[in-house]
Amino acid sequence: MSKKHSTEISLPETDLTVKVVFFYYAGMPGKMYLRNGDPGYPAEPPVVELDEVIVAGEDIMPALSKPVLDRIEEMLLETNWEAE
Repeated sequence: MSKKHSTEISLPETDLTVKVVFFYYAGMPGKMYLRNGDPGYPAEPPVVELDEVIVAGEDIMPALSKPVLDRIEEMLLETNWEAE
């Protein structure tokens, strides 16, 4: 299940503070074995899907490079969004 969130963060290596709108998918724990003894399945890690990166009311996400977007996702994954 996903949930839409928004938060303000400082962009890496800049002085810009941006509002980030994103979806958070919590992931699922894995199971070593199923009840009937069959092999289980691996864990699925949490995932962040960026929706908008806003500065002064404008979405600047299309102008950001992939490394910057990846770093924003990493920063967002450092927070436990399930608790919110």
